[in-house]
Formats: sequence, C-alpha cells, structure tokens
Amino acid sequence: MTSKKRQNFNRLQAKFSNSVNQKKNDENIKHNLDKYGIIPAWVLFQKLSFGELAMFYTNTQTKNKKLVCKKIESLISENIGKEIKVPKEIFESWFNNIRYLRNKIAHTDVIYGVNFTKSCSGHASDKEYLNRLQKFHYQQRLITFLLAMQKLFMSMPEYCRDIWNSTIEDIQVRANENSSIKLARIGVLDNDMSYLKI
Repeated sequence: MTSKKRQNFNRLQAKFSNSVNQKKNDENIKHNLDKYGIIPAWVLFQKLSFGELAMFYTNTQTKNKKLVCKKIESLISENIGKEIKVPKEIFESWFNNIRYLRNKIAHTDVIYGVNFTKSCSGHASDKEYLNRLQKFHYQQRLITFLLAMQKLFMSMPEYCRDIWNSTIEDIQVRANENSSIKLARIGVLDNDMSYLKI
C-alpha cells in the first residue's frame, strides 16, 4: 500500500471511529457493540454523514467504485426502465460536488443566482440540455447539481422518487405564483422544472 493510500485509509478509519464514538448512545450502535462487540457495515453506513460517505467512496478501490456504479445503473433500469450508464468518474464528481453544495447550504451560503466554483459533471443523457446551459452561461449554476441528484434519485425506491418529483413540482408552483422567483437564476431553462422530473 502506498503512503498516500495508507494515509487515506488511516483518515477513513479515524472518521469511522469518531462517527461511532459520537453516536455511541444510538440504540442500534449500542445494541451491536454490547451484544456482538462489533458494528455491522449496514449499521455503520446508516449512521455516516454525507461527507463521511463521500470520503469512504473516494477512498474505495477502483474495482469497488465500478461495482457501486453498476448497481446504480441496475437500480435505475429496474426503477424507471432506462439504461443510464454512470461512469465512476462522473459518480465521484457528483458525490463530492453534492457534498460541497450541502456544506454551502449548511453554512447558510446563498445558492440562488450564484455561479459556483464547483459543479457536477454533466451526464451524456443530458447532452442537449447541457449544450443549452452553456449557451446561456448557466453551467456553473445550481442546475448541474439538480441534474446529478435527479440521476441518483432514479436509483432510489419509489417513495424517494415521489418525494423528488413532489419537490420539483412544488418549486415550479412557487415560481409560477411569485414573479420574483426566476428559475433561470438557478439555471433552469425556459422557467420549466419538468425536465428534472423522474
């Protein structure tokens, strides 16, 4: 193992340890530690923050990253009947940049009308839409995050997809009711959120 990989492994191990220590009174963690002396992976992953999960994925071996992406592709196909390829490089970009957006929101940064310093990699299935975004110089807006999140929600259970679609509809309704809300300020073309529905 290279020194960089060893350093990343140690950092990840420390993150897991800190996460468990912070949540040691959590019923699931406490039960597994008391009864078995270990925490099963499924329990650990339920308790990780989005940032910790992104860090875990980033430091995962390439072959395992590919397996994750194949599983996401399979779930999308099962859920909505579309064959959407998710290359590991694009998925990693989505993961890390959605984490970046989450941190901006958590620190109450403005996201409306902002050109971000980072944006999510575009997906081939959105090529025409992305070309139009470039024409209007919107490729650094919130829309790139929403397009990535749309693909991730496609792989989730139906109730999650329903929440996504309901949220998209709610944003559209609010924009239609309030003339001061301009969806173009977040990069949505033609003031129409329907492209983001699943």
